[in-house]
Amino acid sequence: PFTNMSGNPDDEYFSDGMTEQIITNLANVPNMKAIARTSVMQFKNSTKTIKQIAEELAVTHILEGSVRRTGNKIRVTAQLIKAEDGFHLWAKDFDRQLKGIFEVQDDISNAIVGALEINLTKEKKALLSKRYTENVEAYQFYLKARYHWAKFELRKVIEYANQAIAIEPNYAPAYAILAASHSQLPYLEEIPVDEELSKAKSADTRALEIDRSVEHAHGALGWIKGFYEWDQAGAEQA
Repeated sequence: PFTNMSGNPDDEYFSDGMTEQIITNLANVPNMKAIARTSVMQFKNSTKTIKQIAEELAVTHILEGSVRRTGNKIRVTAQLIKAEDGFHLWAKDFDRQLKGIFEVQDDISNAIVGALEINLTKEKKALLSKRYTENVEAYQFYLKARYHWAKFELRKVIEYANQAIAIEPNYAPAYAILAASHSQLPYLEEIPVDEELSKAKSADTRALEIDRSVEHAHGALGWIKGFYEWDQAGAEQA
């Protein structure tokens, strides 16, 4: 996980978001095994060595880095390390305005693919840099929603996802995480199911209408079909 070097704990969502987005980008690369966020995050602030972490995750390379944010300026440091001998295959510092955050994520993802000498088709290169919004403010609200999702603070997730959607009405991942949150809220709180289920279905339908490739939307649909509609076949398909 990228380290938050901003000196402000409230910016933790931003460095975690950087980690997650790069994982998502790399997951689209054929023949590359990119370890999932949940498995990666256990090593946040870990004192284990690169070699120890690589052995536990059964990987050959580790990407590490840090994010420092000051106002509208960011500095991202990233380095790709060969776990076997600790050799740096690639390292770079990025100093950008906040609005350049998407380009930084793309540059890091492309640099990793290049360092590992992986050849991609034009279509796969497009997936590596796929974006669901160009609006940095909406993106930050979505990152906050993802940050609180990891903590299962669903009321916070709903708040931030709605703020993202208010700015970017066609933000598919924000609708997807909103659907997931509304569908699971009755399991955490003693509240009426019908209203939350209706909101979940509406948000999920909208997410899939905008972009059927958003994995969180299919996950939310599976939950709805499996736990509310008792449609096991539909849940498995989702």
